Amino acid sequence: MDDDGTSSPRPAEPVDGDDVVVVQPRTTRRRGTRVLVASAAVIAVVGVVVALPWLRSNVPGAAGQGDWPGQFVRCGEPVADVVTAGAPEVVPVDVSMLDNATEVGVHEEWTAAVTASSTDPTAQGWIYGTDLTLVRDGVVVAVQDGPQVPLPQDVAQWTGDYAVAPLPQWSEVSLRLASCDQYLHADGSPEVAPGTYDLVVSQTLGLQSENGTVGGWGVAVTTVTVVADGDAAPPEPTACGAPTAGLEALASQESNPAPLSLEVLPTVVDGPYGYELVVRATNTGTTSIDATTGHPLVVITRDGVIVGGLDGLDEPALPAVLAVGGHADYDARTSAFDCTTMGEGTHASTGDGDPLPPGEYEVWAVMSFTGDGLTPTRADRVGTLVAGGPEPFTID
Repeated sequence: MDDDGTSSPRPAEPVDGDDVVVVQPRTTRRRGTRVLVASAAVIAVVGVVVALPWLRSNVPGAAGQGDWPGQFVRCGEPVADVVTAGAPEVVPVDVSMLDNATEVGVHEEWTAAVTASSTDPTAQGWIYGTDLTLVRDGVVVAVQDGPQVPLPQDVAQWTGDYAVAPLPQWSEVSLRLASCDQYLHADGSPEVAPGTYDLVVSQTLGLQSENGTVGGWGVAVTTVTVVADGDAAPPEPTACGAPTAGLEALASQESNPAPLSLEVLPTVVDGPYGYELVVRATNTGTTSIDATTGHPLVVITRDGVIVGGLDGLDEPALPAVLAVGGHADYDARTSAFDCTTMGEGTHASTGDGDPLPPGEYEVWAVMSFTGDGLTPTRADRVGTLVAGGPEPFTID
């Protein structure tokens, strides 16, 4: 222990070898990410198979180490030892991740858009929280930093006013990882050492039933590489499941100094080939623009996460000749597909997807402009990306 009471660095070690966590029974492919999904899953860890109805997280911390959030009880234990016996009253929930961060800085937050869904079309409730469990060689080496998440069999004890909504539900997860070394050793470090690990992501839900609130639970497993701070790559701003922060940055002339602005005009028409809208591009710079572009990419968001759109008209070269202060209008269209289903299953040969459920959303537009005097948004890109929105959008 250092003089100031903090721990000396002794970080957890990364995965060594080819041992991985395997989740059965089904594999779901997502855009750019392979995510293993299970509900009331079976996890095989280094040859040991164990039913995984939920993770324990409400046991006090290590003796003599002070008060610790309940998730730290998993520290240093094999996954098979930090699960309890089944509880028949717990309702299985499917948990999946979209464009989850494959890299995370030592002191940065792991991010993902997590979806909780159910085979019961009438299921509704709320999400209590998300548990993260980082695994090396089948042993827990880190958990999420912050408060504990209730066990699904204990949700009746977690009273409060929760907003009830039908499943599926999307949530934007941003959590730091805390090394178990600080919990297991008096001089342990809170930092996770750089390296590649298996990451178990689980969610506890409260579900409404005729007899009151019952617990729901599901788990997904992926891998994540911990890197030095600043080395982690941000998600693509138009990636399915990405937070809207990327779109907001492209739409702000403070963070995106392109001499262009986009505006989604408020009239959205449900036409014969999808939702049709008009996007206005305005030259906000001090010199005229002579560039080319394509039809706008429509992006649909909800609760701060990209959930649909990402389709529309073909992208031929269109002129973008704009005097200072001048504008041009461009047609855009989207079928409003749930982007998690696009190109999946029965849609594999078409690129289509399931329609988004009725409700209130936001619509954005993204365009790329190429021309003299326009600086590419990124060094590995040709065009200058600009976003506009959000505009309220209702699906009936």
